[in-house]
Amino acid sequence: LTNGMTNLFSLVRIGREWGARVVVPFVARSKLDAGGDTSMDLLLDFDKINSDLLCNKYRLPEMVRFNYFLQYAVRNVTYIHMVWGGGQDESVIRCNWATKHQEEFQSKINRLAKLANEPVFQITSTCCINPKKPVEPKVMIDICGLLDHENSTVVFDEWRGHTNANSKDPRFFIPNVPESESPHPDSVFPVSEAVIANASAFKQSFAANKSFMAVHFRTAKLVQGTKKHISEVFQVIANLTSSNSHLSCFYFVDYGPYGIEDWEEDVARPVISQLETVRHIAPTRYDPSKFNGLNNAGFVSLVEKYAIAHAKV
Repeated sequence: LTNGMTNLFSLVRIGREWGARVVVPFVARSKLDAGGDTSMDLLLDFDKINSDLLCNKYRLPEMVRFNYFLQYAVRNVTYIHMVWGGGQDESVIRCNWATKHQEEFQSKINRLAKLANEPVFQITSTCCINPKKPVEPKVMIDICGLLDHENSTVVFDEWRGHTNANSKDPRFFIPNVPESESPHPDSVFPVSEAVIANASAFKQSFAANKSFMAVHFRTAKLVQGTKKHISEVFQVIANLTSSNSHLSCFYFVDYGPYGIEDWEEDVARPVISQLETVRHIAPTRYDPSKFNGLNNAGFVSLVEKYAIAHAKV
């Protein structure tokens, strides 16, 4: 979610260049995705994000809620494809085809518009951009025929944020953006009241009002190390538990029903086996059905993270 939010802020920056507003996104599992079924503002506090971060800290325009978008957005849509496999020397790849994502977007947005008794949207033009070439927002207006961009809704099919010009793996970027205007991947974003309430109830369920020690295993990351590194991790944990024997220790993991993707879990299997079979560690897990929470991986992750943040060690 943190990287997704960092990328989202870069899209808001483009919106500022165009005099446009960005819509608070949906979430699929823990990723920002227009095809998701959970509004992002159920996970994060977008009132605070708008006022404290976007407006005050980064001098960027506020994002708008989806209902506002359905009511007031221009119905003519320019759909911009980011062609990640495009030639390195081309900024624009000519295309005039309708993709599956484009058709799915129009079908979903119009279904929601009809449910809200609002006019439907129509994709009136398509543009393809090579995101590995520097394209300034004002130049993209010319490239994609957005000279009258105030009378068009712009949709990017896949937005991965931007990098600087010297990146080893460049993506679309805006030249000459001050570092002070770019949130960092380790930025902390304010969570929603629902996350706070669920985290408090969850923490109370396993630790009551007592101080505790928490260990969170990022198995997908640990597996990238050797067995020696894994052993070192457990030695550090043993040292910590020994020096804090007065504290109960709870273990949290990144796999399970609301955890990492299935393919990541397969890769992390050696570490998971160490935890379950060799170390006999029983992880503490948040179950949204027991706390009236959201059945969403991103929500579950934030609740556990917020609860872990209250650990003594």
